[in-house]
Amino acid sequence: MELKQWLNQRALLNHDILCNQLRNELVSLRAEPTRTKIQRLSTWPKRKTEYMDFLNNTIDVLSFASLLDTDVFGCWSYSKKNSFKPAFHELFLNTTTILNKVTQLKRLVDLSVNSVLNFINTEPQKRTVQMIIDLQEKLETLSNGISSLPNNMKELV
Repeated sequence: MELKQWLNQRALLNHDILCNQLRNELVSLRAEPTRTKIQRLSTWPKRKTEYMDFLNNTIDVLSFASLLDTDVFGCWSYSKKNSFKPAFHELFLNTTTILNKVTQLKRLVDLSVNSVLNFINTEPQKRTVQMIIDLQEKLETLSNGISSLPNNMKELV
């Protein structure tokens, strides 16, 4: 996956879905916690694989090894680039906190999906405003974590 594709996927998953769609539905649910129709929130857990794939791609997309595929290294042979990629990638992993950040975000995805499923499976008359607030906080934490990912390699160093 290329950086541009990754950024587009990030915008879709974080801004369009988490920030716009889910936040709006949760705000309206706070006004009416026992409402039975929950459209966006009920379909969001099905996107877990998309979020995990996005996070799995994060490390490769932002890795220093991807620099070898740019024009700067255009004069290098394919085999020379491939021989240096592991070292560039290892340097990336050892000099940034991206691996820890991605691991933490994967846990947040799991926690958020489980929380949404628990909320959806709660009988509507037993839902409370506090449950919705707790859910909003979890999804906000996930969104902020995704937003904190760098937009490019320059932000890593």
